[in-house]
Amino acid sequence: MATHIVEIKDLQFGFANEVGRIQPLFEGLDLSIERGQFICLVGPSGCGKTTLIRLIAGLLDSQGGTININLKQKDTKRRRAYMFQDARLLPWRRVLSNVMFALEPLPVSKEEAKETALKNLKMVGLEDHANKFPHQLSGGQRQRVAIARALSVGAELLLMDEPFSALDAYTRHELQDDLLEIWQKMDKTIIFITHDMREAEYLANRIITLSEDATIENDKKIKTKRPRKRS
Repeated sequence: MATHIVEIKDLQFGFANEVGRIQPLFEGLDLSIERGQFICLVGPSGCGKTTLIRLIAGLLDSQGGTININLKQKDTKRRRAYMFQDARLLPWRRVLSNVMFALEPLPVSKEEAKETALKNLKMVGLEDHANKFPHQLSGGQRQRVAIARALSVGAELLLMDEPFSALDAYTRHELQDDLLEIWQKMDKTIIFITHDMREAEYLANRIITLSEDATIENDKKIKTKRPRKRS
């Protein structure tokens, strides 16, 4: 099995401008991510962080080069989970149903889907909230539901686009610790976008900094032992 879960070679990607011409963003980007790493992706606004993880997620198609995702199981988009700044829960569904929703396209019975969803709600500390609607939850609880949903489809690769940025400091710290526990217990690979270098240094074992021109400015391994103190 490949030791790298993500292998990007000579990535080319850009967006069409107002006259339809492609304005390049990535021009020959190379990046490899080892299985089991916790990556924090940092850099100024507009440098391509979100675009990069959307390309890795398969939500965008590259215009050149290669992106290889080496998953243990069959390579489907269901094995890659994408989390946004907001949880994007269905407001008319209860918490349990929101988690089970991700399993509906998969060949599992309703009973198995329920069992899996409840197990992962317990993992994020929300088993007692299974019958609530999203509007009855706090922002942090809604993000926990989103994490449970990602875990329920068996995602090996979690792609997280500033998922804690809208939360208060106390809740953000709680979720950081919860995420670290899940990462350590469940053998996940995480690519996590943040603008907060303190958050990156607390969470990551590798910090990748993109520059304004969408190139890798710095690639640093963090060797500080865990648990770490917050700066």
